[in-house]
Amino acid sequence: MEPICKISNKTENKKNEMLFWPLLVLGSIIIRSMIEGVLEIQHEMETIFNIFVHYPLWNFCLFIVLAIMIVIVSGEKAEKVTKFLAKVWPAVILVPIIDFIVSGGTGFSINYIITELNQLPALFLEGGGKFVTPGQNTIVFGAVGLFSIYVLRKTKNISKAIATGFATYSLVFIYAAAPSFMLALTGTGISLIGTEGVLARKLIIVGYGFLLVGETILLGLVWNKKKIIELIKNSKPERALLYSSLALLGAMIAGVSHGFELGAVMSVAAIAFESGLLLNNAFDKNHKTCLEKRELKNFSVFLAAIALAIALTISTEVGLLTLVALISSTVYSLPKGIKQKTGFANNFFLAGIALLEVGTGYYSQFPKTGFPIEYCLLLIMGLGLAFNAKDLKDSEEDKKEGIRTLPVLLGWKKSKIFISGLLALAYLLVPVFTGLFFMQAIVFGIASSIIFYKTGNEKISIVLFFGFLLSIAIV
Repeated sequence: MEPICKISNKTENKKNEMLFWPLLVLGSIIIRSMIEGVLEIQHEMETIFNIFVHYPLWNFCLFIVLAIMIVIVSGEKAEKVTKFLAKVWPAVILVPIIDFIVSGGTGFSINYIITELNQLPALFLEGGGKFVTPGQNTIVFGAVGLFSIYVLRKTKNISKAIATGFATYSLVFIYAAAPSFMLALTGTGISLIGTEGVLARKLIIVGYGFLLVGETILLGLVWNKKKIIELIKNSKPERALLYSSLALLGAMIAGVSHGFELGAVMSVAAIAFESGLLLNNAFDKNHKTCLEKRELKNFSVFLAAIALAIALTISTEVGLLTLVALISSTVYSLPKGIKQKTGFANNFFLAGIALLEVGTGYYSQFPKTGFPIEYCLLLIMGLGLAFNAKDLKDSEEDKKEGIRTLPVLLGWKKSKIFISGLLALAYLLVPVFTGLFFMQAIVFGIASSIIFYKTGNEKISIVLFFGFLLSIAIV
């Protein structure tokens, strides 16, 4: 036990940048995945998607749930536990090497435990049975012993050490068998082959993506509850919902025929928005929060990675559009960038990002034709005009930062009248481009203009505009 004590003490007290530890885990997973492709039974390199998205998602989900479990049982600080786990995680690289040696150079097939739910209890008692390779068994039971010793050293309690060993094995088995639960709950079937298999694989990736977000929040609550609550306060779920509705709008333009992909792409839009918002807050000198700028940036990158991973699961087109939207959002957030240089015209840049989200929804339905050009012009111009409404409440901060929005240039009263007119114009663009919905545009436009002039509330105005776009998409 003495060598383990030395390793854990040395690791826990290291002062590396916190981003170093997840990068260490990620690097280990990538190396293991590359070796696995060559040495295991298929003897060919894994796909880029599996190496950089699929396998990291599963590993990080397992990593975090093990960290939470050890923190709860041992009472040790979350920071120290995660550092220790990150230090030993590179051992996963040994799995394909052990399999290669044991099989005499043939290798094994590494898969999830996907079977009928009533067979899982027996497989649990058998150590995974035919679904688990010698290399996996070696690493899993090595982890059972290692984590038990770690907890025993921390607590001096043999019962807690035994409980840790059992919990470690149980969690690894549950996460390896999680696709069986996902597929059973959705009625997708247990095959990963054929048409059903494509949907099943997408469901598994999206499921692990959402699981990772939830687990990260739980780990954060264990790590520092105050900061996670502050992080949640930095979010704007109502605006995230609006961006989800943009993806829905795109799907409606294409014709909704793939419900699962629609739900996934709407989630991607919301997560990507929150990522951009956190990054914008990190660069905003006037934004008040107890979080460090580095923490906002790190979590922004994490959310961006999750959004991109889920987007790539849907289709290559959705993945590329999401990537461009994330890059554009970063450019928009940079200090002394788009906002300062373009003034109120930056709203058309935001409209371009919104159009990309509409595009993700459109291509999530696998249309046979490209995105209609008339909708591109309509959305860029319409949303660009409508987004001016959000600048009214930020006029004082924009003035300090030298951002020449309409309220800064015209003053509060004049800009209120002018923006009310722009909102009405945004609605009238619809019949101009489509030749339809003239009466609806007039009714919605007048109502939105009056409400904004009376209240100055941009949320109601933007929600009304999105609602109007959704209503005509349905028609």
